[in-house]
Amino acid sequence: MATRGLSSRVLALGDECLLCRAEVVPIVYGFPADDAFEQVAAGRIVLGGCAMNPLAPDFACPTKGCPGA
Repeated sequence: MATRGLSSRVLALGDECLLCRAEVVPIVYGFPADDAFEQVAAGRIVLGGCAMNPLAPDFACPTKGCPGA
């Protein structure tokens, strides 16, 4: 998540990661669809896990290794 410990700012589509400046992508929660891993590899989505929380963010940094991811 790009906001973890960095800011209380809510990220939206078109925003940039606060650390690496990559464009944020949607976080997909729940059981991943068949093509989800291909979309992750292409940097189009981030998987958020199966536990769905109403306070969880909607967007995150797609860059692997970025502390904001």
